[in-house]
Amino acid sequence: MAPRTDRTRTNQLTGLSKDKITETYDRGDQHMLDQAKWHFDCFYTNNVDNTWDGGMWRERGVRNQKDVPTNGYAIVAAQLAKSYPTATVHNNLTNTDRTYLQIAQDIYSWIKAQFLRTGGGMKNSILVGQPRLGRQPVHL
Repeated sequence: MAPRTDRTRTNQLTGLSKDKITETYDRGDQHMLDQAKWHFDCFYTNNVDNTWDGGMWRERGVRNQKDVPTNGYAIVAAQLAKSYPTATVHNNLTNTDRTYLQIAQDIYSWIKAQFLRTGGGMKNSILVGQPRLGRQPVHL
């Protein structure tokens, strides 16, 4: 048997982590679901607004960038929709109530509209003052 390398170990740990996360959602571990719900609700409530037609801000304290990795958090909303199909989350910045499925769909559509390039590929982020694919920012 070939010796185990650091890279092999890292890949195994990464795979185990992904499996554990999926297992948590699929198994319905209530404590983990409650934690995911609390963290998502906290982030969504004050980090999604109508600047650039939606999306989550990258940082809470500095509102100058929205990016793909941060908005990938929509995956959590999609998973939460399985366990909380009718629950809504209130957004303080837009004064709206949305279900987890609606939030996941909103963010997915927003990512496609803002970051997907017509010739292929994706842009990573939008920064205040820099040109972007869609309309210029409207700060509310």
